[in-house]
Amino acid sequence: MFNSIRSRLISLILLYLLLVIILVTLLISATYMRDRRAQSELYVQQRINNAIELLDTVIYRMDTLATQLLASNTLQEMFFSANRQSYADRNYFEHNLEQKKIAQDILWAFNSPNTQAQNVSIFSDSTYLGLRYTPTVSRTKEVSSWDMYRVDEDQNFTLLPPHQDYWGGMQEQEVFSLVRPFIGTNFGFIKLGTIEVMESASYLEEIFAITESETGLSFLVIDGEGNTIHATSERSHEDIVRLQEVQRIDAKQDIVPIELSDGSYMLASGNLSSVGWDVFLIQPESLYNAPLRTLIFQLLALFLALTTCIFIIMIIIVNRVTRPLEQLIEDIDSFSLYEEPTIHECSLQEVSEIQQTFLRLVSRLRESSDKLLIANETELNLRIMTLQAKINPHFLFNSLTAISAVASEEGAEKVPVMCRQLSELFRYTSSGNEGETTLVNEIDNVRTYMEFMTWRFEDFFSYSIDIQGDTSQIYVPKLILQPLVENAFTHGFKNAYPPYRIQIACNVTSDGWNIRLEDNGAGFSPTVLSELNLLFHNIDQIIGNKLDYKELKAHDMALVNIYIRLRLQYKERFSLDITEACPGKGSVVMLCVAGNEAGCL
Repeated sequence: MFNSIRSRLISLILLYLLLVIILVTLLISATYMRDRRAQSELYVQQRINNAIELLDTVIYRMDTLATQLLASNTLQEMFFSANRQSYADRNYFEHNLEQKKIAQDILWAFNSPNTQAQNVSIFSDSTYLGLRYTPTVSRTKEVSSWDMYRVDEDQNFTLLPPHQDYWGGMQEQEVFSLVRPFIGTNFGFIKLGTIEVMESASYLEEIFAITESETGLSFLVIDGEGNTIHATSERSHEDIVRLQEVQRIDAKQDIVPIELSDGSYMLASGNLSSVGWDVFLIQPESLYNAPLRTLIFQLLALFLALTTCIFIIMIIIVNRVTRPLEQLIEDIDSFSLYEEPTIHECSLQEVSEIQQTFLRLVSRLRESSDKLLIANETELNLRIMTLQAKINPHFLFNSLTAISAVASEEGAEKVPVMCRQLSELFRYTSSGNEGETTLVNEIDNVRTYMEFMTWRFEDFFSYSIDIQGDTSQIYVPKLILQPLVENAFTHGFKNAYPPYRIQIACNVTSDGWNIRLEDNGAGFSPTVLSELNLLFHNIDQIIGNKLDYKELKAHDMALVNIYIRLRLQYKERFSLDITEACPGKGSVVMLCVAGNEAGCL
C-alpha cells in the first residue's frame, strides 16, 4: 500500500497537515481562550475596583464634611462651653437657641448640595446638634456612651455599617455613618464631642447592584471582624472564613478559584483600606467558564471541517505532483558533478522550485569542491610557516653565542654567563617537546632562572632548592614552576624590603609528589585570594562536570593557567594551596599530586 511515491506522499502530507491543523487549532484556541479569560478577569477586576472606588468616594466626601466641621472655630467654642459643668445634664443648644441657629446654619453651609448628606450631627455627653431634629438628653447620653462611637487613637475616623438611625429621625430607612472625634484644636486638642455624618444605605445598594447582564455575580462586603456589611446573596459564616483565608493566601492573584458550601466559584477581592473593609466579587465557576466551553466546541467543529476539505484537495494536488516528481528523480539519478544537469520543465510551481533548488545545490557543490582544494593548499602553507617559526629561535641562540664570544674577548666576565643562562632559558622554553617534561628538568630550569636573577639583585636575593626523592621519572606540564618564581619577583617583592629569599622544596615518594615554594615578599591580599579561589572553583566545576572545555580560556594570572594545566592532566588527584609564610608577610604555594605515580604529603 505504501510502496509507491503517491501513497507515501499522500500519507506524509496528510499526517503533516493534520499536525499543522492540530497545532494551529490548539494555538488559536489557547490564544483566544487566554484573551477571553484575560477579558473576563479584567472585567471582574474593573467591576470590583469601580465599586471600591465609588464607595471610597462616598467615604471621602463624608470625611471631608466631617473635617470641615472639625475645623470650625465657632463650633469648637460652642462645644467647649457645652462641656462645662453647668451643662452636665442639659443640652447646651436647647438653652442657647441663638447659638443653636448659628450652629445649624454652619452645618447647612458645609452640607452643600455637592456633598449633601442625609444628616450631620455633633454630640457630646448630653449636648446634641443636628440638621433637622433633636433627641432628648437621656437619649443623647445613652447613644453617646455606646462603644460603636469610640474611635481608636490610631484612626482618624470609623465607619458604622448599615443600621437604623439611633437618634430617631430616620427610622424608616437604614443608614451608614462616618464617625470622627471632635477635637478642639483651639483648646489644647481635647475631645469636645463626636461628629457623625450619616448617609442612606441605598448608596451601598446602588454601588453593589448587579445588572441583568451580570448573571451569577454577587458582592459581599465584610469588616475586619468578619461581620457582613453588605451581601447580594447571603453567605454562611464558614463561607466568609473561607473567603478571607483564600484572600490572604492568594492576595497577589487577580482571580482565584474557591470552593464554598454550595459549589465552586471564581473569586476576585479588594480592600477598602480607609476603613479596613474587604470587598469580594464571586461568580459560579460554571458560568465563568461557559464562553470557553462554547469556544472549544466551535473550534472542534472547525477542525473537522478543515481536515475533510484539506484531505480532498490534497488528493487532487498529489495526483498532479506525482509524475513530475518521478521525472525529477530520474534527472537526479543521471546527474554528474562536472556535467551540465538535464532538467525537464514542469508547469507546477512547487516542483519547478525544487528543480531550481537542485540546480543551486549543484552550483554550491562545485564551489565547495573548489574551496576544499584551496583549503588543502592553505593547510600546507600553514605547516611550512609553523616549521619556519620553530626554526627561528636558533637565530636567537646563535646571536646570544656571538654576544658571549665578543664579551669574553673584551674581558666582561659576567656577560658570557648571563648570555649562557638566558640562552638555556630560551632553549628550554622553545624545545621541541612542548607538552611535558620531567620534574628534574623543570627544577633545573627554575634554578637557572633564579641564578640569572641574582645578577640583578646580587646580595639582596638568595634562594635554596631541597629535593627529596627521584624527580627524573615524574612527568609534568612544562613551565609550572618558573611562572611561580617570576610571580614572586613581579608581585611579591614589589612592596617588600630586601633581602629577598625564595625556598623551593620538592618531595617525591611512592605515595606521590609535592612542591613547596615559599617567599618572604608582601604575600597575597585577601581580595586576590578570594578572586583566585573563585576562579579555581569555576575551573573545578567545568572539569569535574565535563562541561565544554572551550570555557577554559587562558588567564592573565600565572597561578590560574598552572592550575588549569595540572587539573586537566591529574584531575582530582591535583590540589593547590596558598597560605601565608608568616602572619601578614610572605606566601607559600603548595602543588600536590596524589595517586599511583604522584602524591601529596
